[in-house]
Amino acid sequence: MYSKCAPKVDDWGHCYKDVSCKSGKCTDGKCASSTPTPAPEHLEDGSHCSTSASCKSGNCEHSKCSPKKHEGSCYKAANCVSGECKDGWCTPPAGSQPDGSHCSTSAVCSSGNCQHSKCTPKGPEHAYCYKDVNCQSGKCEHGACTAPVTPTPGCSKDADCKSTEQCKDHVCVPKETTPTTCTKDAQCDTLKGEKCVEGKCQAPTTTPTTCSKDSDCNTLKFETCKSGTCQAPTLPLPQTCSTTADCTKVSGSTCDKGVCVPPSPLPQTCSTTADCTKVSGSTCDKGVCVPPLSLPSFPCTSGCA
Repeated sequence: MYSKCAPKVDDWGHCYKDVSCKSGKCTDGKCASSTPTPAPEHLEDGSHCSTSASCKSGNCEHSKCSPKKHEGSCYKAANCVSGECKDGWCTPPAGSQPDGSHCSTSAVCSSGNCQHSKCTPKGPEHAYCYKDVNCQSGKCEHGACTAPVTPTPGCSKDADCKSTEQCKDHVCVPKETTPTTCTKDAQCDTLKGEKCVEGKCQAPTTTPTTCSKDSDCNTLKFETCKSGTCQAPTLPLPQTCSTTADCTKVSGSTCDKGVCVPPSPLPQTCSTTADCTKVSGSTCDKGVCVPPLSLPSFPCTSGCA
């Protein structure tokens, strides 16, 4: 070796080729044993080994049979009970670690909660937390576990809900508190247009409500009584026309494409004073009609013409 004659290396000594060893076998940089190797999986912990298959524990680490680790440093999967060596560290099987065990992730804890590097029971309401997994409710807010939220079941009809609930928009919600019986409209939900009819609160129907006066109608919707029925207000329609002479509703309106158009609030443009027809007495000044200036009158004492 190294250009010099040297004695062969004993079992488990360092080597770099088979001829260096007395056993004639160099494995993983060490001379293999010259004695017959026991059958696979027969070597006890502490025995020299060259492969994990020869150890009862199934783990040959640093040329010695060693127990597999639940958690700790590793360089191959055979070193770990879980069979998973991640970033040089044995990861225990999911959910295998009892409370109090060391942990690096919540997944390995039977409680599902790794807090301050220890498997810990999940906290009840108001318990300290720093993430949702620390809490029984699954919700950590402002460093404290919140109360568990009971999901509201979906529904398609009232029968799917509790007796105190009704189905609204596919969600079970508490029944409305509107009284079933009444003596006056004020006991009903007037914002929804309900009225007290024959001792019961009833929602408005699509058919017009009969009336004899405005107070019989839904005043919150500005309904008025017309021709014996409650009617909602309508926007005024523009007056139709054939000529400007037909436009009588708003003074100064003109007929444009069959519709009366009110006069524009903008000043009338002009070339001469003769064009200023909207306001009597207006004069044309710099292309705009200017109404006459109305000055206050004062009593004449002396010097008045």
